[in-house]
Amino acid sequence: MRRIVIFVFCLFLVTLSTAQVADKKEYLATFVAELYKQWPNNKTQNLVFHGHSVPTGYYTAAIGVRTFDSYPFYTLKSLKEKYNFAVLNCIITSIGGENAKKGATRFESEVLNHKPDVVFIDYSLNDRGISLEEARTAWVSMIEAALLKNIKVILCTPTPDSRENILSDDAPLKAHADQVRSLAAEYKIGLVDSYIIFKKMVQDGGNLNDYMAQNNHPNELGHRLVADEILTWFNSVTVTPDAPFVDAGITMEGSAGPAALIDYDADGLNDIIYSDGTNTFVYKNSENTTFEKVNHSFFPAVNGGNIINIDIDNNGTKELFFSGSNGANRIVGLYEQNTAKEWTAVQNHGLPAIYSQSNTAEMENTSVCFADINNDGYADFLANGINSQGETVALIYINNKNKTFSLSNITNLTAGNGGGVTTTDFNDDGNIDLILWGYNPTVKGYTFLYKNNGDGTFTQQGGNYAAQSWSAQVITGDFDGNGKKDFAMISWVAAFFMNNGDFSFTKRTDLGVSNYTRCSAVVQDFNNDGNDDMIISGLNGSLSETQLYLFNKALGVFEKNLITDIGEYGCIALGNINADNRPDIFVSGKDRTGTSKSGIFFNTISATSSEVKGAFKKKYTIFPNPTDKELFIKGDLVDDLQIIMYDIQGKAVFNKTRPALNKIDCSALADGSYIVCLMQQEKIIQQEKITISSQLY
Repeated sequence: MRRIVIFVFCLFLVTLSTAQVADKKEYLATFVAELYKQWPNNKTQNLVFHGHSVPTGYYTAAIGVRTFDSYPFYTLKSLKEKYNFAVLNCIITSIGGENAKKGATRFESEVLNHKPDVVFIDYSLNDRGISLEEARTAWVSMIEAALLKNIKVILCTPTPDSRENILSDDAPLKAHADQVRSLAAEYKIGLVDSYIIFKKMVQDGGNLNDYMAQNNHPNELGHRLVADEILTWFNSVTVTPDAPFVDAGITMEGSAGPAALIDYDADGLNDIIYSDGTNTFVYKNSENTTFEKVNHSFFPAVNGGNIINIDIDNNGTKELFFSGSNGANRIVGLYEQNTAKEWTAVQNHGLPAIYSQSNTAEMENTSVCFADINNDGYADFLANGINSQGETVALIYINNKNKTFSLSNITNLTAGNGGGVTTTDFNDDGNIDLILWGYNPTVKGYTFLYKNNGDGTFTQQGGNYAAQSWSAQVITGDFDGNGKKDFAMISWVAAFFMNNGDFSFTKRTDLGVSNYTRCSAVVQDFNNDGNDDMIISGLNGSLSETQLYLFNKALGVFEKNLITDIGEYGCIALGNINADNRPDIFVSGKDRTGTSKSGIFFNTISATSSEVKGAFKKKYTIFPNPTDKELFIKGDLVDDLQIIMYDIQGKAVFNKTRPALNKIDCSALADGSYIVCLMQQEKIIQQEKITISSQLY
């Protein structure tokens, strides 16, 4: 019992003494941001380890110096495994047998001359040969010399000496460890508390000798303990949790083609539909984690095209649109659910068959999209691809509000194959602007922007933003947090274009995003931190993959986390599949063996402080979430049920008592996060955070 009390008290003292050291989440943020950058935007960075025989890697007289089993090397190796584009040097300036007093005399000439970005100081083990006052003076001189040159400093408390009782308050090394902690707090710099790590290991029943090569030199295991603590200073800057998406473990038919989430049986749950040009598969969602394959022969099989779930007539029920190729045939179809929840074909809708084919791949879910370009509240149809006659076309069809569409007279859009079309409002004028990309025999590879003039015409803005634009995907989002819509070309030369607010854009290629071909991408704030993130599937070099890219505001880059090796030639369908109010994904494509696969991956990212607080027993289902145009409330609705929707500033953007069709019209709302509150008798009975995303088209 006494041992436990001493341990708790010791940790309490350490907590007090380290309370003012640098914040791990911020101290090395600038340094870590550089690790993400690729040539030619990156630069060489230097880690310098200054001290005595331990950072040198000295083991025993018989074994000698084992540099590759020292904590500086383990630190370098771990960082390089994570940041494969980083140009990182590990420089060891330590000398065996030296104390801080002597090390300080050569700090300027042998440490600072290497121009370190981060310097680690580890001398306490040998400082027992000088007084605490002398040691402090030497440490202070080195700290201040480094800080004067804006170098980050991390102090290391001593590794143990097995001839001392590490649990004793009278151990000489304890006094030096306390002094190092005090200096780290005084100067608000980094601290690697090796001494307390080894002490806790012994308190937990570990054998110190298992971690020592000799009485005062750690072995490989001991060095790894220190390196693991050093790495927390780099890894604490991250925003990516462990396993942010997990495989749902549901066996499904493999496919490489377009996909979408639909409510196939009108039960309020997201089901899955996808195709590969030969078959179209439907999996019905039962209880959010069980999926049943539906045997049907109704929906067409398409490839190189689109499956889109969209309410084209604003009746509260979404239709299902298919377009693409099936062998030599070109396919187009529009389908709706009747009152018996049966799917029937919509006749004479007037929409063309469009597919996308580059010289390297058929492109999925890029060649057409729906968006309200004339502000009449109805989704119009946009296409950029190849039609049934083999012609490359860029077309807009206007929604006639009766499940039919008419070709517009807009003819100044540049058509291309292997690319597509997407939309956003770049200048915040309330009009939907266009991006078209692909390959055109005249202009070759192109990415063109078109401003919606609000009068039924479009004007091209700027020049060719990206020529590496076939077998590619364009996505839009606020990627720099300035409130304006940017766009990104995800291709074999990935680039971001930051909106300057006047229809000019600044190109960025230093945000930590890999190059992809045969790809698909979606944009969403996956961790509810107010920053747009991405999921990209495709071919990264020679590797098929689907990666989560979370934006780290402190670093100014995206951090990536592998979700699955499915990706090449595939598609991502985004939506809340397991009814936990977090966006999940369905992914189809080829894996790294070239096998067609499909899978569901549940979002496990923990909610942040922006998550709605309070727990309410759910009486109603609010779906779909994320949504593109509208939300529906399903449950035992009562006459006095009040529905209020707030934006992230707390402004009410919707407030009605039991609205018609139990529907919230979101078509006029900007992309982003909102709070839906359900109230009865002036009390909140349920509230949920929902996301509106035009990327769902």
